[in-house]
Amino acid sequence: MKYVRLAPKVCKLGSDHIVFRDGCQHALPPLPSGYGYDGLSSDWVFAENLSFPSGVLDALYATGLIEIGGAGVRVPVAPRQYLAEQFPDQVSQWPLEYWLTRSTAAPTWLGLPYETPRELSGSTAVGCARIVAAVTGKKNGVFGILPGKAPSSRIEVLLAEAFASFAKCDMRAGIIGGDHRATWTFLKSVRRTTPNQPIVHIQFDAHHDLYAQGGTAV
Repeated sequence: MKYVRLAPKVCKLGSDHIVFRDGCQHALPPLPSGYGYDGLSSDWVFAENLSFPSGVLDALYATGLIEIGGAGVRVPVAPRQYLAEQFPDQVSQWPLEYWLTRSTAAPTWLGLPYETPRELSGSTAVGCARIVAAVTGKKNGVFGILPGKAPSSRIEVLLAEAFASFAKCDMRAGIIGGDHRATWTFLKSVRRTTPNQPIVHIQFDAHHDLYAQGGTAV
């Protein structure tokens, strides 16, 4: 199940302010004014039971006011934040509530960046998602894009965290995009996180990129 709750630092969300655990109060970030957020508390709430205007959950999630997860895990927020920076139209087209209430059988796509930070805005993830949508005839977006350099230890950690949390939240994880150097990194992370599950790898390229350092094939 996919659940939502207030972040540990937050005590309460009012109609126009935030009450933190330390007693401090601050104005809400840009959100619909006068709207009640009483459905959110420190307890996990089933996502499908929430009814907020489109974009509200994304705003709360990106600013660290809520957490997504369940069963002792948290879905990392960094991929969603980076998608919002690079492709804001994707966030509005595929809002957070879409990913939290969709069928478990449909994959939740995480995008991989290019190998150099300078080219992250050109991540192939969104383009690949559109190709999949065109081929299958089904809507297809991206949940988030992993920030940083691929391959890197940071990307491996984020992938492992994402796959572990997705699995426990009944979210079928998928990796999309990247470039030649990213393939081996994400396959290692996926195999380490889900050692007993089959992996499906589809690559639109003449080079299969499945050699580790030293030339050992996967």
